[in-house]
Amino acid sequence: MLAMAEATGTPIYIDGHDRRLLNSVQACRIAGIARSTLYLWVQLGRVEVARTASGQLRIFADTLFQRD
Repeated sequence: MLAMAEATGTPIYIDGHDRRLLNSVQACRIAGIARSTLYLWVQLGRVEVARTASGQLRIFADTLFQRD
């Protein structure tokens, strides 16, 4: 599933590593979760997020399937 996330996300480069950002709809579809679950994960720090200049939430695809 992560390959699907990498194919749909916006690539950015952090410390030379290619990382993909997803919007909340993309992240929920890929992870197979409800939006409320995604926002709970954000509050709990289970996924890494960034905000756009306009304040919109973006989720790093590689953190969707990390184990605690």
